[in-house]
Amino acid sequence: VHGGLDDPQAYVRSDSGLIRQAVAIRARFPGVRTCFFGHTHEPMDRIVEGIRFVNPGSVDGARRDDHRAQWAIFDERSGRLDHRTTDYDHEAAETKARQDGFRMSPREQALAHATSRVRAFAAAVGTRLGVR
Repeated sequence: VHGGLDDPQAYVRSDSGLIRQAVAIRARFPGVRTCFFGHTHEPMDRIVEGIRFVNPGSVDGARRDDHRAQWAIFDERSGRLDHRTTDYDHEAAETKARQDGFRMSPREQALAHATSRVRAFAAAVGTRLGVR
């Protein structure tokens, strides 16, 4: 998944967010033991409610001081996970991304962030009220 199982824009970072994802995955995909996700651009390897959640990080270093690409190698048989980093020409990649329209303006970024926070708040309120 990109963000959350039902919301690709969700930022899944907290214990409660991971628990919600684990419950949803278990209900809809029994037997799943590992879930790869992203969106936060933060490497993670955690087991919550019996499901391993892996975020390899981000190959796009624009949001970090360390501009190396982050990625992971996973061996399903052994369960071994190796997070890796690789140098790349960050400035050239950013220039190309801007030229091709793949970077949001500060205003667009603020709107996207606000929209995501409103969705998270609505989901939390809905959960407390028993509404899905």
